[in-house]
Amino acid sequence: MESDNNLIERAEKIKKEKRKRTQAYAALDYLTSMTTYFDFFSADTFDIAVMSKKLSQISEKKNITSEYLLLSFFYLNIEIKNVLEEFGITEEILKEYIFPIKDRKKENFLFLQFPNFKTWINDIKFYFANDKKKFNHKLPYSYEVNLLFEKCAENALIRFKTPVITAEILLITLMESKNTKVSKIFKRCLQNETNWYVFRYRLMKRLHGEESAIREDVIKNQQYFAYLLKTQLHDNEFKALMNTNLQAGVTLFRNTLIVNILKIDLYEKMYIDIRKSIKLKKQRKYSS
Repeated sequence: MESDNNLIERAEKIKKEKRKRTQAYAALDYLTSMTTYFDFFSADTFDIAVMSKKLSQISEKKNITSEYLLLSFFYLNIEIKNVLEEFGITEEILKEYIFPIKDRKKENFLFLQFPNFKTWINDIKFYFANDKKKFNHKLPYSYEVNLLFEKCAENALIRFKTPVITAEILLITLMESKNTKVSKIFKRCLQNETNWYVFRYRLMKRLHGEESAIREDVIKNQQYFAYLLKTQLHDNEFKALMNTNLQAGVTLFRNTLIVNILKIDLYEKMYIDIRKSIKLKKQRKYSS
C-alpha cells in the first residue's frame, strides 16, 4: 500500500514538472516571437551598435554609417580589438579614412581630437551630461547598415549555424560587404588578398572555438540556453566560463531563467500586447 502511495506521489510530481516545463517553454516561445535581430546580438555586438550611435552623434551625423560600426571597436574594452590592431587596422588610420583632411569641418576636427579608449568613458559621459547634448538613442541607422545587420543575421543562422550575432560575425559581414566604405577601408588596411583571407580565418577560428565549446561541453537539451546566456555575457566573460565549467554556468542560468519566467502572467501579457496592437491599428492611416 505504501509503495502504491509513493508511486502515485511520484507520478504527481512528474506531472507538475511537465506542466511547469510546458508553461516555461510556451512563455519563451511567445517572448522570443516578438524579437528582432538586435535581441540576438551578443553583449559586445550590442555595445558596438550603441557606441556607433554615440560617435555618430558626437560628429553630428544624421545617421549611422558602416565605418562608424568599425570605429566603435576601438572605443570599447573588447579583446577582438587586439586582432584588428595586429593586422594594421587602428583607430588613427580609420579616422584618417573617415575624415580626410580636405573634408574636415570644425566638428569633425574636434572629433579627431577626441580621446581614445584610455579616457573615453569619462569624456563621453561628460559630453552627454550636457543638457544640450543628450544621447539620441533614436538616431537612425543608414539603409546600408540595416542591410548589413540583416546580412549578419543571415550569416549567423545559415552560414555559421548559430543564433547569436557575435562581434566576429559582424566584422566578417563588414569586410565581405561590397561597394561599402567600410569594405574599402578593410582592403586598404589589409593591403593584399592574402592578409584579407588570413584576417577572416582568424575571425572564423575564434568563432569556431566558442561554437565547439557549446556543442561539446553543453548537453544537447541545454544548448538553447547556452546561446541565450551568450547574448547576456561579454566575450571575455563567456570565455572565462568556457575555461572553468560552461555546463554548470548554463544550468544555473537555465534554472534562474525558468524560475523567473514562471512568475510571468502570460495571459495578462498577451492581453496587454493585443490591446496595444488594436490601439496602434486604429491610429494607422492607410492611403487609398
